Amino acid sequence: MLYQATLRRKWHMLQQLCSDWLDSARLAGDLEASRRLNRKINEARITLIKRTMVISFFMAITFMLTHGYHWGFLTINSWGVLLNNEDWQVITFMGDALFCLVIVLFFARSNPHLAWVVFLAAIYGTLFTHSLKQLVDAFRPAYMLDPEIFYIIGPAFKKHSFPSGHALTIFTTATVLLYYARNLSTRVFLIVAAALIGISRVMVGVHWPIDVLVGAVGGGLATIGAVYTTRYWYWGMRIPGHLFLLFIWVGCAIALWNHDGGYAAASPFAKLFCLGALGWAFYSYIWYPVSLKRKTLQLNADLVLPVIQPRMGSSGS
Repeated sequence: MLYQATLRRKWHMLQQLCSDWLDSARLAGDLEASRRLNRKINEARITLIKRTMVISFFMAITFMLTHGYHWGFLTINSWGVLLNNEDWQVITFMGDALFCLVIVLFFARSNPHLAWVVFLAAIYGTLFTHSLKQLVDAFRPAYMLDPEIFYIIGPAFKKHSFPSGHALTIFTTATVLLYYARNLSTRVFLIVAAALIGISRVMVGVHWPIDVLVGAVGGGLATIGAVYTTRYWYWGMRIPGHLFLLFIWVGCAIALWNHDGGYAAASPFAKLFCLGALGWAFYSYIWYPVSLKRKTLQLNADLVLPVIQPRMGSSGS
């Protein structure tokens, strides 16, 4: 009986601790604001993403019909001399799925809806790219060309070239951020950065340019699908769902510590990014809310007026 009573007391203490943390973190209010935000579709941003997709799609179709599937590879691959191999390894690593998922930790607290949108977009993007890879099963440059005539950096993959998974991943991440970005300069930066990371797949010799273009189309489709889904399905924008997603993102960040995607030069960058993401998650979800609550309690204590006891007068006749 004493043991059970102790367990119940500790369980109630844990519940109270979680309740106090949720109250100080103000998650409920921010998640409600996220649900209101996602009820209305930003048609201007959707149109921008669609235009990016259409341009990429028609470029892919045009080059495929006029020059063939392998169009432009040797020319673009030769531009790799503009940077050294280590730089290209870091740039192309930024399209890695694990790396792009960890990016969410820097935005998940201030923009809780991002975690849910990216999660759904990642599922849609995975279905898109792996379905096409199995269906088409195109050979990569390392299989089709003499390795002496082009630059290849990192693993020399030979199959499942179409489409580029890295390009799809980075364009999914970029278009999700673009959809919510307020500044034009931020949106331009996201598109340029995604294009550079996508092109890096040609620079390191593992994809044809058309793979990258179709990957960009898939990224846009995944984002649009996720945005429309979250308009009606709010599970990831409620406290249990958000905490579940937070658990996943933290797990991804921990896994990133020993992950370089086959590009050894990117390993120090991956470790640094891992520490930064975990540190920011700790600060935004724990340190800042707790310190803010302490300041609030201290302020309330300072505002309490002292109780003045009435003076007991002496009675005399």
